Amino acid sequence: MSRELYSEEAEFGVLGAILQSALQQNQELVDEALSSVTAADFYFEDNAALFQAIKDCYEEGIPVDPVTVGVVRDV
Repeated sequence: MSRELYSEEAEFGVLGAILQSALQQNQELVDEALSSVTAADFYFEDNAALFQAIKDCYEEGIPVDPVTVGVVRDV
């Protein structure tokens, strides 16, 4: 019997929570999330890339929202 140790839905939840916190300008929560989680923590490559784009935007002072994160991710 095989047990999956990953969940795409859980990864979506983490990414959504970070984006929502950023949109609500909750810097403390965004700081905590980005310092506790790494792209390597994601099983799905697309989710890891999205997380890294969020982190790159945040570290460069670019607003973290779906539009800017999408642009950064596509570069």
